Amino acid sequence: MKRALFFTLAAATAGCAGDPVAPPDVPAAEQFTSSPVAEPRLAPGRDVPADWWTLFRSPALDGLVRQALDASPTLARASARLRQAQEDLDARSGATRLPTIDAKLSANRVDVNPQSLGVQNLPIQTPFNLYLASVGVSYTFDLFGAVSRELDALEAGVDYQRYELEAARLMLAGNVVTTAIREAGLRERIAATAEMISLQEQQLAIAERLEGLGGVARADVVAQRAELAQTRAGLPGL
Repeated sequence: MKRALFFTLAAATAGCAGDPVAPPDVPAAEQFTSSPVAEPRLAPGRDVPADWWTLFRSPALDGLVRQALDASPTLARASARLRQAQEDLDARSGATRLPTIDAKLSANRVDVNPQSLGVQNLPIQTPFNLYLASVGVSYTFDLFGAVSRELDALEAGVDYQRYELEAARLMLAGNVVTTAIREAGLRERIAATAEMISLQEQQLAIAERLEGLGGVARADVVAQRAELAQTRAGLPGL
């Protein structure tokens, strides 16, 4: 109905005024985007790669995700917790699974009075140096399995922190990709709405010109203005 009204107005303007008004050319679009979009496909029997967003083959999107992963304080905290859990496990494993060796070395200066020993002379010259060395080896026997259970708990803690880091990484990447796609869609809608507003402004100008020449009723111009105002009202929200 609106298209028929537009061509009727254009024809009336061409008959009443000196300059003919031609309808705008409609672009012949064969696709929605200027370049083909690589559609990611899942291969049966294979896992989704860790860098799954690279399947979109978008350098801009890949740069956004990597920037977010490198500058995320959440991932930094999760990585620190994973390192702490791993160090706790390594320290406890070394203290319980390996023997503990304690080596000591001491040196003293000794002066002995031969008369206190009931002899006149000693076979060595006094004072003399006395060196003492001792080595102690100890090992903790896990008779009731308490140490093994403790190590199992520490290993589970490492796995938990590793899964926490992976979950935070996947969530952050998913949020960035979702937001980027939504923003791109909104930009396209903004551009399309702006183009629609431009076309409706042209239609309103034609309708006002025809109204001045008596070619259309006042109600048609008011309706065209209301349609233009409605389209403009949707632009700030986008």
